[in-house]
Amino acid sequence: LTGYPYLETFNVSENVLVGANGCESLGAIIRSSALRLEQVSLCGNDFDDNGLHTLTAALTNAATLQRLSLSSNRSITASGLRALSQLFSSACPVETLLLEDMNIGDEGAEALADGLMGNTTLKHLVLTP
Repeated sequence: LTGYPYLETFNVSENVLVGANGCESLGAIIRSSALRLEQVSLCGNDFDDNGLHTLTAALTNAATLQRLSLSSNRSITASGLRALSQLFSSACPVETLLLEDMNIGDEGAEALADGLMGNTTLKHLVLTP
């Protein structure tokens, strides 16, 4: 994908092949400085906290990312959601974050709230069950 510097939308939703190794590969693609992604959709891939940690580390350098969808990844817990705090405090200007159909719970909501403190770019947060 690095040969497509004008790619703005990257959607690998409902792709059960992602898993742990897939998160590593996706992270390498996202980290590519040649990409200017504005929208990334990783819905329904059944990755867990470790996968989210890997992807979040890659996304912190995504200076053009405006919309991130992680919906329907029900294996992500509060630990994984805490990893998003590094995204919120990075150069990544996410304006819309979709976390629909996830098991966020009280601890996850607290982790998100803590991570969002001081964030100035997020405008839309969707947490529907």
